[in-house]
Amino acid sequence: MAATTATATDNAEADGRAAPLTGPLAWLGDWRTVWVLTFAFVAVGFEAAINCRYLHDEGLLTWHFAGILGRAPIAGFFFQKLRPVLALVYAPVAPLGFMAFSIVHLLVGATAIPLTAALSRHFGHRLFAVPALVVASSPLMLVTAVAGHSNCDVAVGLLLGLYLLLVKRRSVLGGVVLGSLILVRSEIAPILLAIAVERLWARDIRVLWGMAAVPLAYALAGVPYHHDLLWIFHYPPTLMEPAPDTHWLERGALVEKLEGTVLAIASLSPATGLLLLLRPRALVRDERGLAVGLLLFLLMIRGFPLVGLFNFDTSPRYMLAGLPALALIIGRQSEDAREGRDGGWVSLLALVAVAAFGLFTASADDPGVLLPAVALWAAVMGLARLRRNNLALALALWMLVTVASWPLGRVHTRLLPRRATLDELERWWVERGPDSDTEVLSNVKIAKAWLEYRDLLPHPEHFHALLQHDTAYELDALFDHEVGQDQALLEAMDEHFYGRPVLEERDPLDWPEGTVVIFENDGRLGDTIDVQRWRRHLKIEVERGDGRLLIGRVIHDADSGWAGIEPPAASEEGGQP
Repeated sequence: MAATTATATDNAEADGRAAPLTGPLAWLGDWRTVWVLTFAFVAVGFEAAINCRYLHDEGLLTWHFAGILGRAPIAGFFFQKLRPVLALVYAPVAPLGFMAFSIVHLLVGATAIPLTAALSRHFGHRLFAVPALVVASSPLMLVTAVAGHSNCDVAVGLLLGLYLLLVKRRSVLGGVVLGSLILVRSEIAPILLAIAVERLWARDIRVLWGMAAVPLAYALAGVPYHHDLLWIFHYPPTLMEPAPDTHWLERGALVEKLEGTVLAIASLSPATGLLLLLRPRALVRDERGLAVGLLLFLLMIRGFPLVGLFNFDTSPRYMLAGLPALALIIGRQSEDAREGRDGGWVSLLALVAVAAFGLFTASADDPGVLLPAVALWAAVMGLARLRRNNLALALALWMLVTVASWPLGRVHTRLLPRRATLDELERWWVERGPDSDTEVLSNVKIAKAWLEYRDLLPHPEHFHALLQHDTAYELDALFDHEVGQDQALLEAMDEHFYGRPVLEERDPLDWPEGTVVIFENDGRLGDTIDVQRWRRHLKIEVERGDGRLLIGRVIHDADSGWAGIEPPAASEEGGQP
């Protein structure tokens, strides 16, 4: 690393080792606080894991991808959709079952807390427990750590790479970790780009070599398998555009849901608004790089879906990659407040603007959800400005409100399972469920995992997953059919997926009489099958009035079927992995 960089680092670390803190603030600069936060995070997460509180199809995918890689290692490793680097990490754990995977994934997520504290201390923050608290109190962080989402892994990977790069001064190794993240979640690209530019400005070329090493080596290694020098572009990790007739990306609907950004921010961290109190010039150079990356990332992750660019929806989980930068920048703001400095009138105007936005986006479902947060941020700023010693009181106020608001933020992650649906499915399965040799067809992605968790599925080989039309379209486009990649991976998916995959539109008469059908109206079912024809060939035993769950048995004689309640209009909610 360049001499100037080392000097700046040494100065920041020296600031962090200045005279010890006294009074109420002392515990915010104590490593014991960080470890207590980590233990609490693991304890709460462990309870959620063993009770399957946050079961989600995207979290299951991380586990399934690791299992598929174990069954088809070559075809799987060179299928970018599988997130091969991450699948390789969890492949040893996958055979132990989802519960074991969930606990290991939780422990990996928990490492984000001490890593954040270490980076904060490196930047000269004396209150280094504050950024750690921002991470530990994030509803998205806990839910995704327990559920298994790769969004959590990319946040941890970013922290690990920065730790190796900046704290341990292992430029190449840190670059290798950072560069590998692009193979885990492509939306991390803006933050990686900002880090690369900042390192180039610091004349630390070695980190750039490290960042390029893994993607380049991976691309070259796949050439013999695909027989294509440019295979990494021809078979990307996801489609740049969604499948035809994908209704959830209609512009009007997304623009009308602009308030979703507010809820997403609340689920990322209730502390986000503390950024409004920051003086940008207070940031050190490494923090400026993270701030630029965070800004670009947020503009992309919330802006692109609004205009229909790229193939992802507005789910809050995509924002998690920005949490490390957010936490570290808030740590700098806390240092400013401790020293009696803040953003002044600019911060006040920003608070007014955010309050106005909160009023504008208030809805019947979430009336003024942003306004209490604005009041809290204003109180923190006011208390911090009155006297330095008030910072402890201000931070204590923020932490109390954060803990109290955590259930609300958890709901707005949009990652919680519909327990009423799962409970009704379980009740029917226990009372009137299929025989052991009966085939089961379902488009409920978490149904198989839930039944296995409840020890109700002794023969999972009879459980089939009806993949929706957009998923089938994407897989068909991303498979390299010429080398037999599709066959190898579909065979592996028979053993490790939501169920044995059914990729084509299937007619009810193609299934044996008595086949159990479990459907949910997720807005895409009608694009995958002829719903009315299926209803004519089903003896419906359960149908919730809202159309979220339909359970029936296939009958070949349509005259003896029971159509039941007409299905409601398709929902526009949905998304892609």
